[in-house]
Amino acid sequence: MVNRIEIGFRKNLRDALGEKVRRRIVENLRLDVEKVDTIDVFTIEGNLRKTELRQAATGPLSDPIIQRHAINRGLADGFDWLIEVGFRPGVTDNGAGRPPRPSSCSSAGARLSGSTRRGST
Repeated sequence: MVNRIEIGFRKNLRDALGEKVRRRIVENLRLDVEKVDTIDVFTIEGNLRKTELRQAATGPLSDPIIQRHAINRGLADGFDWLIEVGFRPGVTDNGAGRPPRPSSCSSAGARLSGSTRRGST
C-alpha cells in the first residue's frame, strides 16, 4: 500500500525557503505573489499501520515543535496556485544531498520517496 506524509511549518512560523521562492518569483517572473509556503511530501510504499505512519511523521520526518503533518490527506490550504516538484525513485534530493531519509521506514520494509510542494497566494 502507498501512503503519503506531508510536512510543513506551523502557521505562525517563518518559512525561509518559501520567502526565498517568493522573492525569486517576484524578481524573475514579475508576478505579484503575496506568500509562498513549502511542504515536504514523502511517499511511503509498504504495509505500515497508522501508528507507524504517525511515528514516522512526528519523528524522523519532521520536527513536531515547529512543523505540522498530514497523513494521506493534503496539508496545503488557502492557496491560489499549487506547484508540486517530485523526484523519481532513487533520485537524490539536492537539498539534502541524498535520497530523502530512507532509514525512517526501513525497519518496516517500506520504500520512501519524496517531493516538495509549494503553495502561493
